Amino acid sequence: TERFGLQKGESISFLMENTIEILLMEWSSWSYGYVTVPLDSKRDTIERKIYKLTLAQAKVLFVRSGLLPEEEKRALVDALPNLSIIETASVQDFLSLIEKNAGSSELQCGGLDSDCLLLYTSGTTALPKGVRLTPRSLWADADQIARWLCITDKDRFHIVLPLHHINSTTFSLATVISGGTIILSPKYSKSEFWKTTAEYAATLSSIVPTIAVDLLSEQEKFKIYKDGLKDLSRIQIGSAPVQPTVVAQFYKQYGVRLIQGYGSTETSLRCLGVPLNVSEDEYMKLVESNAAGVEMVHTNVTVFRNDGSEAGEGEDGEICVRGPIIMRGYKDNDQATNEAFQHGWFHTGDVGYYKMYNEQKMYFLKGRSKELIIKGGINISPLAVEDAVLRAFPELSFCYAVGFPEYRLGETVGIVVGGSADTVSQLREVIAQSSLPGLSAFEQPAALLRLSSDDLPKTSSGKVQRMDIARQYGSQLRKESLTIVKTREHCFRVISPEDSELFSQMVEIYNSRWPAALYVDVSLIRDQVERGVVIGMFTHSDKLVGFISGVVFREQALRDHEEWAQTWDGMTAHGSFATHTQRGDALMCVGVTVKTEYKQTKVEIIKGVPDLPESEADAYIRSGVDPIMRFHQTPKGGFQVGAEILQILPHGRPSDSEALGYNVILKYPELDQEPFINEKASRGIQLVEAALVFAYRKKKKVYVYSRPAGLSQHAVIQQCHTV
Repeated sequence: TERFGLQKGESISFLMENTIEILLMEWSSWSYGYVTVPLDSKRDTIERKIYKLTLAQAKVLFVRSGLLPEEEKRALVDALPNLSIIETASVQDFLSLIEKNAGSSELQCGGLDSDCLLLYTSGTTALPKGVRLTPRSLWADADQIARWLCITDKDRFHIVLPLHHINSTTFSLATVISGGTIILSPKYSKSEFWKTTAEYAATLSSIVPTIAVDLLSEQEKFKIYKDGLKDLSRIQIGSAPVQPTVVAQFYKQYGVRLIQGYGSTETSLRCLGVPLNVSEDEYMKLVESNAAGVEMVHTNVTVFRNDGSEAGEGEDGEICVRGPIIMRGYKDNDQATNEAFQHGWFHTGDVGYYKMYNEQKMYFLKGRSKELIIKGGINISPLAVEDAVLRAFPELSFCYAVGFPEYRLGETVGIVVGGSADTVSQLREVIAQSSLPGLSAFEQPAALLRLSSDDLPKTSSGKVQRMDIARQYGSQLRKESLTIVKTREHCFRVISPEDSELFSQMVEIYNSRWPAALYVDVSLIRDQVERGVVIGMFTHSDKLVGFISGVVFREQALRDHEEWAQTWDGMTAHGSFATHTQRGDALMCVGVTVKTEYKQTKVEIIKGVPDLPESEADAYIRSGVDPIMRFHQTPKGGFQVGAEILQILPHGRPSDSEALGYNVILKYPELDQEPFINEKASRGIQLVEAALVFAYRKKKKVYVYSRPAGLSQHAVIQQCHTV
């Protein structure tokens, strides 16, 4: 192997998914005095990789085999001819190369206050800023985190967040210096979280709010592995705004405390933390008030007024931090560094206040003065999004990116633009396909609004206020992001947990159309909306007139005839939709409900309906006589054929006496073109067509778990004929 000529203070980068090699690479590199620069294998575009490596002046890039496509490798070689790219399969490869190419076989640590880690964080500029962290800042924060969470040599810390993020980096250090054990998952998996935590007897973990929302639907997995989770005593949550209702629900379901902390990459992770050992009542009060925490042992925190003076108790201002945990500054960006450090403090850009709590200052966040979009705990620069949009569509007169509320991720990306109707229509199509060049899939806008310049909130000097755009248009952007298609009379959009005012209406509509034995309540509707896919049909005055619901699942389950997929209760988890998995490749529609404008008289099923031989039931279902079977077999969405019958399940739903307990699984045609809505068709057909459009855009196949509603009547008629 040729000598790299690495010198103390020079940078080594690596591109890997979560693996123990990253920790060993970092710790060994720091001991030699090198600066490590981890890249994001999932979200860094090739342009972003080149930018980060260039700013870091990286000499070597270690890559896990298979993670760097050949075209990206060629682009890196062209842009950075002095960069050595090494594909490595094991940590031994790395360590041997480092030892051979170090200036000396002896350790040459650059000192506690020298750069050792360069992490990138998005700011209010289009390009991410490089945060310069040191051994002192990292070890000081790890030490105070270990004290805060009472980590000991008995603890097993389950790492699920990526190791290119400050969260897992510092928590790994906190565990090691405490003598604890690290349990490292290759990546976060909702379905595997409780299993892995139980299998390795983890005692604590760290998550972002998005994961907390995900895990609320994993109650069944928690029950399965409950015995192995008895030592799990606390989970740290932070890195993005935390919803108190989610934390309270999580604790109620699992009895495991989510301990909120606050900080940033610039503070080496945490500078505030909610006290760990508080009473049950105090814990719930702190959760409900969304407390960010008190100062940690190596940190000072305060709130500054705009004039640079310290604010009093209960007074809003900017949260500022100082202490050994603070970064050295931003790499080659004196302006940003000088702006961040004023009056001897690091300015976070977050607005908050404090109240006295047990003779300590308890801090509370009110919002961000910075214009970052924090999606699932990941910072996204609005200017980076705007730059990508305007590069792709230079005809636009303006573009502003803002964050707007999203239940699972906290917030996501929206844009407001000015331009012709044709240009905006083209942009809307690109956004629907998440294919805007220059942005990773995670950074793609989820919604857009077309505005005139006069619609933009501005200061007296004419400066556009992004935060005011978010406040003024956030609700519209949220609805737009959930909209699937609009017709002249209706809007079809996904119903989200924030639409709680609709739940009672949905119960009323549903129970007015279905047999009493199949009634639902608000709690079940809430579960379905939070966990599955529910598409509403609205008038343009936003009146709900119907909805279709379903779960995303793995098609292979049907092919393998897995037991849970053979009954309605199994497929839907008794109607709770806990079986929904976002990574599935198929959508199973399980209910279409339409509001009628007239009072409907429901006919109760007469007791004593005769049994029907399975062969006769099968013949009836396949005959095309049953109204619901005929409904699904009718062509929709511009396709030549409708759904075909795949399976007839005699015991699919025993409580459904109207269908004699039968269920039928049907499959709609392969979606090789985008379906359309037939506005002349019935509302029920239009709802299914909206589901087809949704599935087409999400690249999923469409199935239906239906019921032969006329089967009991057919059985009675058959008996009468026999008599």
